[in-house]
Order: sequence, then structure tokens, then C-alpha cells
Amino acid sequence: MDGMKRPEATVLPDSALIPSNCQISPAPNQFTHEVTRSQPFYASRGTPSGPPTGQFDAGAKVALLYYDGTDLCRVVDGAVVITRPYPPTELGHLLSSRSIGAWVGGRRSAFRYGATFMLYPARHAIKDFYNACWRAAPWPVKPTSKKKG
Repeated sequence: MDGMKRPEATVLPDSALIPSNCQISPAPNQFTHEVTRSQPFYASRGTPSGPPTGQFDAGAKVALLYYDGTDLCRVVDGAVVITRPYPPTELGHLLSSRSIGAWVGGRRSAFRYGATFMLYPARHAIKDFYNACWRAAPWPVKPTSKKKG
């Protein structure tokens, strides 16, 4: 589209998944602090173990959720994570799809917001994920009907 610059697509690694016990719902509606220098973060509750999950860049806006005066605190940023469980038999549809849509409020409700995400930039990662799932737990494949004529 003329006048529009599409940002470069980034496929996040599995380590970018937020553990379900660390998800915030509902999300804060305002930020309370700004990170002044680059800081590591951990997607865990309590004392973190292992390497950081990621890093906040200087200038990142966060909402302080909990602080008890120690070296650690609990914050959340403006990241959006969309999850949807896919039955293994439907993963193949992602390989042949051009895009995937997400709606807030449901596909059939009168009031909704939505977005479409192009899958082409993530095609290799989707294929690798599909193949890894297949190797771990193969699922039955429906036979295709042969076309006549």
C-alpha cells in the first residue's frame, strides 16, 4: 500500500512464552514508571532461576505491580500476547494460510475489533513447529478424496 511502511516481522522463540501463572488480567490501563537503563526481566514469580527471559530497553514504559523494598519488583509492560490452542489436525491449515485473524468480542458479535496477521514472514517457523509436533506425537491423517476427471 502506498505511503505505508510495513515493519519487519519477528518470530519470537519458545522462551518468549509467558507462563500462565505470570499472565496479568486485566492488563493495567496506565504505566507508572520508565526504565532508565537496560534491565533484564524474568517471567517468573518469586526469586528467578536461570537466565533472564528478556530485556527492557532504556525508555520502556512499565506499570509497577509489586515492590517490597528488595532488589526485585514485579512490573508489566505493554506487550500483547495472543494465544489460541490448535488441535494438531488443524496445524496443517496454518502452513497453507496467507493470514490469520484475531477478534476482540467474537467473530459474530455486533461490536468488535480485529486484526489480520500475515503468516508469510513466519512460514519457516510455522513449518518447523508443525514438523516438531508431528515428530513428538504423530496424529492420524485424513485421506484426501481423489478428484475425478
